[in-house]
Amino acid sequence: AFLRYESRRHDPFIDLRFFRSIPFASATVTAVCVFAAWGAFLFMMSLYLQGQRGYSAAQTGLIYLPIAIGALFFSPLSGRMVGRFGARPSLLVSGLLIAGASTMLAFLTPTTPVWALLAIFTVYGIGFGMVNAPITNAAVSGMPRDRAGAASAVTSTSRQVGVSIGVALCGSVAGAALASVGSDFLDATRPLWFIGVALGLVVAGLAVFSTSERARRSAEHLAPLIEDRRIEDAHVA
Repeated sequence: AFLRYESRRHDPFIDLRFFRSIPFASATVTAVCVFAAWGAFLFMMSLYLQGQRGYSAAQTGLIYLPIAIGALFFSPLSGRMVGRFGARPSLLVSGLLIAGASTMLAFLTPTTPVWALLAIFTVYGIGFGMVNAPITNAAVSGMPRDRAGAASAVTSTSRQVGVSIGVALCGSVAGAALASVGSDFLDATRPLWFIGVALGLVVAGLAVFSTSERARRSAEHLAPLIEDRRIEDAHVA
């Protein structure tokens, strides 16, 4: 009903024609995938570190530091890469790093060395830090200047939706497994990490698809359509 209503409005809350642009649609899906993996990662690793390893909240926060450091240094690097090489390299690296880190998480044990956890978290932090700049760049690619803010806002909302989906996956996948008698926490979370691998590979695939010649043409064709609609709306007004 919402989509039907929005498609008939002269001034829609969300201009559904944005999704005719392959870079924009891919950026939206990428944001959902990355942040779903991110939400699941933060939620389940907190339970693992405090519940399985017995670390305090402060110790858990310190172990999380490599994530912040990786994101801190590689986010600006990603922005420079996008400016020089386009969105594909950053998105591709991000997707592969998230898939790789999720693969390593699937093989955690109650005695995994702290240095190994720090290494995994660093990889995850770098992958997460690399993705934000190309998502925003792809979202506004080919958009008229006065619609770039709306396009960017949609992808920002997609990030929040992704986190919500990630936490929901924790409950539906790991929670269901933990409800079984005699189930182990690490065994219950393993399918969740494999979902993270799949999400990372989807991001890597979208990195190639969203920067193809076909994608570029779809973004170029969208701007005139939006401009024509704006002129039509002005006449109606």
